[in-house]
Amino acid sequence: MPDPKRSVSSDQPSVAPFSSFHAQYIRTTIIRFPPRIVGRDIDPTLRGRPRFLGGNHKSVRKKTESALMNPVTEKLLASPEKGIAIAEKLKRTIRGDVRFDDLSRTLYATDASIYEMTPLGVVLPRDTNDVIATVKICQEANVPIIARGAGTGLTGGAVGSGVQLDLSRYMNRIGNLELEKRTIEVEPGVVLDELNAHLAPHGLHFAPDVATSSRATIGGMIANNSCGAHSVLYGRTVDHVLSLTCVLSTGDLVTFHRTEPQTLGSNREFESPNESRAPCAPSLPKSRAGDATFYEHALSLIRDQYHGEIQKRFPRVLRSNGGYGLDRLGPPKVSVDVTKLLCGSEGTLAIIVSATLNLVPLPQHAGLVVVHFSNLLSALSATPAILKHQPAAIELIDKLILSASRSHPSIAEPCAFLEGEPEAILVVEFFDDDFETLEQHLGALTADPEI
Repeated sequence: MPDPKRSVSSDQPSVAPFSSFHAQYIRTTIIRFPPRIVGRDIDPTLRGRPRFLGGNHKSVRKKTESALMNPVTEKLLASPEKGIAIAEKLKRTIRGDVRFDDLSRTLYATDASIYEMTPLGVVLPRDTNDVIATVKICQEANVPIIARGAGTGLTGGAVGSGVQLDLSRYMNRIGNLELEKRTIEVEPGVVLDELNAHLAPHGLHFAPDVATSSRATIGGMIANNSCGAHSVLYGRTVDHVLSLTCVLSTGDLVTFHRTEPQTLGSNREFESPNESRAPCAPSLPKSRAGDATFYEHALSLIRDQYHGEIQKRFPRVLRSNGGYGLDRLGPPKVSVDVTKLLCGSEGTLAIIVSATLNLVPLPQHAGLVVVHFSNLLSALSATPAILKHQPAAIELIDKLILSASRSHPSIAEPCAFLEGEPEAILVVEFFDDDFETLEQHLGALTADPEI
């Protein structure tokens, strides 16, 4: 293997042109064991407890309650007796916990974001029947529902002024594992690390690896269409969802399956021409309670009518999660996979009560290449060239984080791998089941003259 050290010309400008990049130093490390630590020391006493992550940002927390509150909910909050009536009806109907006390409402007013909105109350359902009943009761009262997992999102998706539905407390059971098919059924409150700890003895894992894996729930990951450092290899959560069982706003329970694209015929049932609808809206098939086909056909009609605008306006990037994933509905005149739209919809279209997930084998070996750069722009410019080597992950660490790490007593020693005073580094990770092939990948990147 060639000498990985590279010198930088003395006449190099302090900030390199964006098209020019060269590494100061490249360090290679090979790990001879599966790199994912999926069975971290999880305290069993924490299993199933509500997880509250926000609450200490009051100096910067935005004043959102009055601006964003649903008018109906605002009236209910102004009339406590109405909220009490809803709480009493919920207590008579469901098996789970109903908490409309001030303490619970305060605890659930925050998440990991800077937002704070006090909910009308909190419901902790024990099963799907509880979710259905809660949806129907809230629908009758015209009160919004905010489905919640661990509350790890940074954009305020887990807070709201309606009824908080915490699915992490009881609905966290791991279901049937089919090793031959590499699939597993889970409830939405299952924590990612706990799921992967369950799968590790079988050499499998659920691939999307969010930074908050010790508390992030599968339901929240589906709602946010989460991904992690290894998204260049494994993609996003939407790429690993095989089916979703959901409760709709009507209280209907529907299961949507991942489907292969099929050409749609012209014999779909449509609503009566006499039924009123917006002039620009497509005719929709007749609804049947619990029938997934109705929603598949309805979405296909919307997709077909607006396909040109969807293609024109949606960005073609890997982590595009803004708005609903209409760009994932496929080309015109083919069947629609509704699961691809539900992923990333943040609980606004349906409440997920069960999911079937695709699993992938744990890699047998991992290797790291740490590329040092004299300035940040050089590190950014090198990324496309590194991607040609098909790594499992690329992480950028800039001078600010490097300096803070080196000066911190608890993590200064692990920073000994750094050479000199780089302005930025790229940590490039490779996976392979064959050790010799892994070494070839590391050597090819280290010897690449473009880097």
